[in-house]
Amino acid sequence: MSMKLATIVANTEKKINGEAIIFVAEPTPEQERLAGKLFAIIEIDTKKNDAKSIANFIVNKINSNYYENEKLLLRDKINDLKIENIFETILVKTNSDLVEFLIDKKISVRPQDVNITIGIIYENQIHFSNTGKNKPLLLHCENDGKYTMINIKCDDHENNKEYNLRKIFSSIISGEIPNKSYFVFANESLSEYLFNKEIINIISKLAPAGAAEQAKNTLLKLNIQAPFLGIIIKNSGGNNEEFDIDNYTAPQKNNDKSQAIVYDADKKNNLKTLEQKTEAIMSSGGVINADKIKEGVKNIIRDNKAVNAIAAAGKKIIENSNRPKGDINTSTTIDKEFLNDGSPKRKIFKITAIVLGLAVVVFAGNLLFQKHTNNKIEVAERIKTTKEVIEQKENQIESYMLYKNENSAKVILGELKTIIDGLKDSEIKDIDNYAQLLAKYQAQSDEVNHVQKIIPLSLKNVINFSDVSADAVVDNITIVNDGGIKKIYASANNKKTIFKRNLSDGVNGVVSSDKIKSGNNYPLLINNNLIYYIDENQITKLDTKNDQLSFSVLNLAADKKPIGISLYNDKLYIFEKTERKLLKFSLINGAYDKAETRLTLGIENTDINNFAINLNEGANKSYILVLKNNGVLKYLDGKQQSFNLGAVEPALSAATGIKILKNIYIMEPQNKRVIVFDKAGKLIKQYQSEELNNLKDFSVDETTNTLYFLNGNNVLETSLK
Repeated sequence: MSMKLATIVANTEKKINGEAIIFVAEPTPEQERLAGKLFAIIEIDTKKNDAKSIANFIVNKINSNYYENEKLLLRDKINDLKIENIFETILVKTNSDLVEFLIDKKISVRPQDVNITIGIIYENQIHFSNTGKNKPLLLHCENDGKYTMINIKCDDHENNKEYNLRKIFSSIISGEIPNKSYFVFANESLSEYLFNKEIINIISKLAPAGAAEQAKNTLLKLNIQAPFLGIIIKNSGGNNEEFDIDNYTAPQKNNDKSQAIVYDADKKNNLKTLEQKTEAIMSSGGVINADKIKEGVKNIIRDNKAVNAIAAAGKKIIENSNRPKGDINTSTTIDKEFLNDGSPKRKIFKITAIVLGLAVVVFAGNLLFQKHTNNKIEVAERIKTTKEVIEQKENQIESYMLYKNENSAKVILGELKTIIDGLKDSEIKDIDNYAQLLAKYQAQSDEVNHVQKIIPLSLKNVINFSDVSADAVVDNITIVNDGGIKKIYASANNKKTIFKRNLSDGVNGVVSSDKIKSGNNYPLLINNNLIYYIDENQITKLDTKNDQLSFSVLNLAADKKPIGISLYNDKLYIFEKTERKLLKFSLINGAYDKAETRLTLGIENTDINNFAINLNEGANKSYILVLKNNGVLKYLDGKQQSFNLGAVEPALSAATGIKILKNIYIMEPQNKRVIVFDKAGKLIKQYQSEELNNLKDFSVDETTNTLYFLNGNNVLETSLK
């Protein structure tokens, strides 16, 4: 490993309360090759015995959890099994173990008193997580040769007194150490002095071990009682010149601040070059590389004169055996040596040729058989590895979801989806317990994407309107809950009728009129007792108190296509799809006349399907959401606002219905679901069922947390939980 590491530890014995330690792992050479070197800086300000117990527990756990992780053994076989992913999983597990330890030992510690840096050095990469007041610093060489100390990242928890011990390690920083630069990790006390020019010169001039010792001596002269903890890391694989401490004189404090630190770029390091890794990992039964065997045989044949002579003789014998006896060609050297025109010799040579040919056939057959065997072994190894990767990623998702880290879980879920989607049928059959792995993946996908799979047993069939009228085709439904009396109103446009079902007493009813033209669409419930419908160029109103219909003229041309209705401040709003306009109508002398354009959209009308107005939070928040196939557009006072719905899986592609109540509800029949978002656009839950194979409409009763689906002529209900 080209990284050089040294520690600075001073004054730790003077810490009255708490614990301050540095840990640097001592892995075996094989462990270091596979996993790198683990390090930690831990300073805990609480009761001394408790702090010591916590620090020792963290060191022991992180060391064993990391180096004994079985996934490390797979790194030679799985190219995309990255150190940072394993490290992150181990941090989550260690954090979980720590919480259990604190509960079990009844140790109480404030989060703000915990300062921990844990990192991994692997090849030329560094990965670390930082919590509390410790500082990750980069001593960076500028173009002019001067060095600058840079604070890489202030910890998210440093100024947050409310963060939870369950999320100590909330993020990981990864990257390479730049050439001619150093990483320095320091506790709060040491970090205050690391910006001192003298300390910078010491670190940049000396090898890490010498720099650590010199820095420690310099710090001790300050007569400070606080403990100093630090780790210096240098990538010695570059062209940095390392000075011997015995030949180095630290600059005086009155040195010119403009003094530059310059390295000789032409000097080469003395690192030994590592031998190449073995080409393949041998399985327990042994794996033979058939291609290399064949290449080796070719080389033997090419370089061995005896074999060449036999091969040439065999070729000539075969040629001569097919000629008349008197026509045997003996002009070549091989002919003269092996043929004297005698038939017994010709027979011997003929037998020799046959034997040689059979040997070649057997040898070639053996190679083919061995290649086939190797292929089977490689396939089996690949299948085994694939299963292990799937299990590893499912465990990662489980860990992330345990700590509510949905974003990271979604990333791993995407990687897992790519693996599963890429499997061939022949590979699936060879993976042990694939059905269980797939079931777990699907369950995790549902959890991460907030999918509530509605099983048939929890999807209650409220009514089938075909039982009320055999030839009726119901187009939309509205649920009315008036003082606990719940009723369903279902418009069947082919019958020009609105059917009613009283859910309290099970009584059915019919509301109809000869004034209904082609049917009532886009129902809008107002004050839980009045339903507005669009019926061509008129508005139908149904008073649910007495089931009476009334009709008002709508001044809308016949060639226009309304796709939604809303009522706000006694004004009627209709979205007209043909011209992509939101129109506002006033009720004058019983008619909705004098349309006023409130909004014109500059997008294709084929992409617009519905709209809704937020009516429940006052004039200042009465925004409009226009529903597209794949999302919504938000408008306030005629101006588009920045607004995004949370990502869903599968992504929205054919949304048809939208309602704004306490939450935002969007229907997508193609994916058999209704999706619920809060008013900030955050995904709450998806309600999906394979039973919803003819989803037409939906209605919500938020007072009883019930969601109703119109599936064909059936009204189905489920709980919003």
